[in-house]
Amino acid sequence: YFFFLMIRRPPRSTQSRSSAASDVYKRQLDDDSFAVRKMHFKIGIYSQMAAGIVEGLLRLIYRDKIILGPNLDNIAKVEIITFDAAAELLDRPITVLRATAAHSAQFITSKILLKASESEDILLRNHERLEDVWKDLMLCPMDYSRTSIGDMRILSFMKKVTIKKGGAEYNSKYPEGLPTRVVVTLTDGRVADTGMILFPTGHCRNKEIDINDLLQHKFRTFGRFAFEDPELDLMLAKIDSLENVTNDELQFIYNFPIRYADKSIDTCLLYTSPSPRDRQKSRMPSSA
Repeated sequence: YFFFLMIRRPPRSTQSRSSAASDVYKRQLDDDSFAVRKMHFKIGIYSQMAAGIVEGLLRLIYRDKIILGPNLDNIAKVEIITFDAAAELLDRPITVLRATAAHSAQFITSKILLKASESEDILLRNHERLEDVWKDLMLCPMDYSRTSIGDMRILSFMKKVTIKKGGAEYNSKYPEGLPTRVVVTLTDGRVADTGMILFPTGHCRNKEIDINDLLQHKFRTFGRFAFEDPELDLMLAKIDSLENVTNDELQFIYNFPIRYADKSIDTCLLYTSPSPRDRQKSRMPSSA
């Protein structure tokens, strides 16, 4: 599951195409379902239900400067309010497995905040856009390694994170959006509050973020697990021009050699996410 969603859109041109690909596209144009017309891209590894939590934390890190040093001692507690279905799914205060970690509000919150406290760019306020914070703190496979899941700093901070049901006010806005509110209380008494977030980054109705820029970063970051850079460039170019492929070509779009790792992410501790200032280069060792 560490691979990445590559298809960004269906073929746009249906002229002179009697292929199955164009038929699917025409049906999508007429379909008003959530899955087709209200698509949501995940910018990293986390449950889609947690998208509002991730968005809220990154906004507070960027806007309210809640990270003050290389630890989380200045944060007293984190409260998450969301719609009932998400609260029931994501309330996992104790997690020991990757599958549960990706669906744990407590783990996701603690991991993102810990990553932020270890980011030089976050501490020095180098980010000019919220997109840069997303790139810096994107949750990647290494964030779900055994070492990460068992990190005592994360396990300790998880006790400060609570998730609550927002009731009718929040339930009425789902599935139109993913209503979520994140409130961070600092030890100095200051409170940072996102208010209700309805359309987090990745949601088709979020117009505040350059989603194409983030997707390209995600594809490159995750793609380096399977490709060397030259092959990755070719693959991304092919995926980025789906409107030009024929149906026959589309059937073999994923026919490509994969570079398999000779180490598990549980044993490779050298990986760090590429800095936004150096995002065209990977710090991942070649064996990762």
